[in-house]
Amino acid sequence: MSLVFAVVGDPKNYAEVNYQLDETIVRSKTSFSVFRGKEKIIIAGVSLCKNLTSFEDCEKEVKDYVIPAITSPEGGDPINHDNVIVAPNVMGKIKGNLGLFFSHVYLSALRKLLEKEPDGVVLDSTHGINYMSLLTKDALTLALSVYCAVKRKKTTFSIYNSDPYVKDHEPFVIREVNSFTITPVSGLKYVTSQILSKTPDKYKPGRICDNCSSLFSEKDVHRVAKAMDSGLFLYVTQKLKGINLRDNDEGKEARKLEVDKVLDVLERAMTVVQWSEANNEYVYMSRGNVETAEAHALFKIASQIDVEDLDQLESAVEMYCDDVTSTIVKQEISHIRQSEGGIPQDRFEKYSNVMGLQNVGQTDKRILYAHGGLPYDLTLLRKEGGKILIRYESIIKIERMLG
Repeated sequence: MSLVFAVVGDPKNYAEVNYQLDETIVRSKTSFSVFRGKEKIIIAGVSLCKNLTSFEDCEKEVKDYVIPAITSPEGGDPINHDNVIVAPNVMGKIKGNLGLFFSHVYLSALRKLLEKEPDGVVLDSTHGINYMSLLTKDALTLALSVYCAVKRKKTTFSIYNSDPYVKDHEPFVIREVNSFTITPVSGLKYVTSQILSKTPDKYKPGRICDNCSSLFSEKDVHRVAKAMDSGLFLYVTQKLKGINLRDNDEGKEARKLEVDKVLDVLERAMTVVQWSEANNEYVYMSRGNVETAEAHALFKIASQIDVEDLDQLESAVEMYCDDVTSTIVKQEISHIRQSEGGIPQDRFEKYSNVMGLQNVGQTDKRILYAHGGLPYDLTLLRKEGGKILIRYESIIKIERMLG
């Protein structure tokens, strides 16, 4: 099943013309009508709302306005209210900003993807005002990356645009601009690359969401991104579950990431609108940034990681790691399995003791990555129910190496 996403501006002056895709010609007000038989998701701006009441009323008003304006007698498949996303513009009576538009489209698209589970997605970027198509393409790429990682499947993303409008120059041909496949590995890597290419301060809680500094820090965002990118899924699991957060030698304790609360507050930042008595207008709960959506994307994927034994680690590595990282981690997993006879059942034992190693030096960043995130002196092992359980002795020590 395929989904077609399309952006519209103000469709009141859209003219009926002939659009062509391959051998299909459709007379319609919109180019995306040529994608016959595919469910369509329309993205419109809340700036089309004329009667300022509540955001919910504006959503309905915009949908009621847009649907008949883009419907033609031969215009293809009908569009229902549920398939129109009304996103914050930079203009209008309920003003948003570019970051809010991006994050709102990302979250709305992700929810649609998780609900519909398509094998292919098309973006028709023909219509819409200047920034809408560009930001929608990037927001959809982020949403598709999360979708593929969470659902553990691959999806093709194709981007189309039409010939420019020239009077009496029909039909206008719809052309493929780009097409690529997103997999669980490339989806995860896309999300982590967006975050790791920026400085941590871009993800300060006060910058990307309100009242969430007690839930996570900018360092947490970068550390989780580094861990996910490097196959340190054991760290992600322990960080989210609060396992061995304390360093008994120094008495320090790391922050537990309560990921459900983090996701909830980030989603509210991207969607919730309230009346402001001070400004006498409707305002968004958060200023909204691209980084709000990126942090949500990271934590959404992280919430699906559950690694407490070697089998689960191997499965996660096969699903989410590139060939180099996968080879390194699997080699360490193989070494542990070869030492299974020395792993106790009544307690966790250091990997170094299981291997019978003495005078093991303190792990540094080089050793951590060279051993696939399973260094001898920080990794604990235990047998239970035919499985080899695995965890870090201290999250604090791992976090120091993650930065």
